[in-house]
Amino acid sequence: VNSDKVMKLLLKSARFEEERKRLEEGAKGKDEEFRKRYSELETKYKDLDPKSPDFEKGRAEVEGFFKEVEDWRKEIGGRLSKLQAEQIEKAYREMTAAVDVVGERAKVDLVLRFVPTAQPFDVSSPADAMLQVQVRTFLRYPEAVDITAEVMKELSLKDE
Repeated sequence: VNSDKVMKLLLKSARFEEERKRLEEGAKGKDEEFRKRYSELETKYKDLDPKSPDFEKGRAEVEGFFKEVEDWRKEIGGRLSKLQAEQIEKAYREMTAAVDVVGERAKVDLVLRFVPTAQPFDVSSPADAMLQVQVRTFLRYPEAVDITAEVMKELSLKDE
């Protein structure tokens, strides 16, 4: 099974995409709130003389705001990473369940994952290129043993 293809299609599917979009939309709303607050702080303190007694108070308020933004971005980044990791595992579990169904139906005892040798490398470094070589476990194989299309059908996935 071309697991790379199946996993990418699963993760692009509506059932996974919608959950990520909800989190991203919430993040955009908070970003907009931060932009508004930044604009207000900029207006409030842009003409403040560094010798003014209120200068330190203003600096502390602005620094506190930037810390809040940084903390929130770390939090949302962590939540997005966690969601992506959970979705990858869920997609993998769905793929293996479909492989079980197709394997039983076709009376296949052993199903291996692979990346087709003809699939282009999408890389920008020698390390990435070596990884692409390593994930291509087969150098030659008969097309008849590939059950990717059947697994995709079981998962109701359409080829791009």
